[in-house]
Amino acid sequence: VPDKIIGLLHNMRIEKMNRQLADAMNILAMSLRSGKTFESSLPVVAKEIPTPLSEEFDRLVQEINVAGVPLKQAMQRLAKRVDFKDMQIFVSTVLIVLTVGGQQADILDRSSELIRERFQIKMKCKALTAEGRFTAIAISLAPPVILLVNLVINYDMTFAFITHPIGILVLVAIGISDYIGYRILMRIVKSEF
Repeated sequence: VPDKIIGLLHNMRIEKMNRQLADAMNILAMSLRSGKTFESSLPVVAKEIPTPLSEEFDRLVQEINVAGVPLKQAMQRLAKRVDFKDMQIFVSTVLIVLTVGGQQADILDRSSELIRERFQIKMKCKALTAEGRFTAIAISLAPPVILLVNLVINYDMTFAFITHPIGILVLVAIGISDYIGYRILMRIVKSEF
């Protein structure tokens, strides 16, 4: 259970950063258009974007300015630390632009549009698969709810069933098949981005 809770909190944090990344890229592009260099634009992003993404950009700025880590290596560390596809796109874009050259602001704007579109598609898929997720939850909760209702309606017979060895085997079989059905349904409605 603690691992599941930590995983859920981690996913919520990543989701929040994913929503903020396109705005961060736009702020970075505006700062570049105003005449700042890429490295001097990073503190602006760290200051303007809310947490949790601002914390990561602040850490990136500290690695570059305080620890003396080269920009390329600091960006790669950021991609490892905050491991989701859109951050990989951002870091790859920045590293390519810094290596090859070109209009950094325009390329960042195009990449932010790409990230926004990916996020919209992801949210649309989540909305379209919501019914399947609800069905998986409802089907997996049905046997325990029915057991509780039977305990309330006919306590003696239900208690005799769940304490009998055959009843215990039946309950274990129901639990296993219920879990397998839940995992299959969740795998069906899961979409990868």
